[in-house]
Amino acid sequence: MSNIILSEYNLERQRIIKETIAFDKRPDNERDIKDLDKKIPERLKAFIGKDK
Repeated sequence: MSNIILSEYNLERQRIIKETIAFDKRPDNERDIKDLDKKIPERLKAFIGKDK
């Protein structure tokens, strides 16, 4: 997985790196994953256009 993300051919590489750096700078209490029941379906729908 890391090889795919870090590949020079990955068009989303720079965005992922920026988001990772921003996430790493957050305080520990903000890093906690909250509302997974809501976030996972929303991200999945945005990614593949489906609820499942």
